[in-house]
Amino acid sequence: MIVGVVIVGLFIISRNTIAKIVLKKVTVFELYVIQACFLMVFHPLIIFLFWKWKLIEYDKISTLSSKEYFAIVASALSSFGIFIVTISLLKRYSLSKIITLQTTFQILLATIVGYFVLREKLNAIEYTGIGFIVLGVILLTGWTTKSSSF
Repeated sequence: MIVGVVIVGLFIISRNTIAKIVLKKVTVFELYVIQACFLMVFHPLIIFLFWKWKLIEYDKISTLSSKEYFAIVASALSSFGIFIVTISLLKRYSLSKIITLQTTFQILLATIVGYFVLREKLNAIEYTGIGFIVLGVILLTGWTTKSSSF
């Protein structure tokens, strides 16, 4: 699990770092169009490879309920929203703060949803970790100079 999380983290940081660099030359919309064009080619290739390597069981897809299809569409739309907001923020603010705050709020919201919606239990160490996360955000955003603040 740790290796997978580290790999995803590296992809997210590299994607956003590259976007930050590119946004010096193109607009947010232009970057979106460039990436969308690339993905129109890349996604079908991935789907084909998943099918070829039998990593996707297409029979299961046909048995999903309308509620599950709605969840898939909502997830895709939220990914689109995250992408647009992140790219827009990267145009104006520092990469380190954007990623730090996004990651922090993802952790906090996942914990809240897990606790209240999924009824997952937290132990004392996890509560302490959440406290440190909140303290870290306060330290990163609360005591900055005017030139580096949001």
